[in-house]
Amino acid sequence: MNLTGTEITADPGATVPGPSGALWSCDIHVPIQLLPINVMLRKHWAARKKYTAQIAWGIHFALPPSKRPPTPLTKVRIHVERHGAGKPDPDGLRSTIKPVLDVLQSRSRRHPYGLDVLVDDTEAVVGEPQVQAIKCARGVYFFRLRVWDVSDLP
Repeated sequence: MNLTGTEITADPGATVPGPSGALWSCDIHVPIQLLPINVMLRKHWAARKKYTAQIAWGIHFALPPSKRPPTPLTKVRIHVERHGAGKPDPDGLRSTIKPVLDVLQSRSRRHPYGLDVLVDDTEAVVGEPQVQAIKCARGVYFFRLRVWDVSDLP
């Protein structure tokens, strides 16, 4: 994956608009296009694996181990902005974050690219992630991922 000349930013300690009192938060930009599930299912299994690896490396560069939470989080709030030329339908939009959630989970045989940010991607841990599509010029695509630890909030 060529990330030369692209902007990857992460500022986990920054004040990110979200729940006040969150113990840990991150706001990262990753220059990879998030594809809807109907596009992903038409790809060969090896191409899907390569795509997931690209997302994993993009998040890894934007959120290195020193900036990740010390232990996987048990309750979070997630907001993803998908910037791209087209806007998928609502079901397709929600499905674009599946590889991102898989990468954020703890590493396991099922999630070999896991980065140990989340314990799991169940509704009890992630809740209802917010996904927003923002239309950009053709050829401009990236996603912005914001995660807040809300385990100690009511």
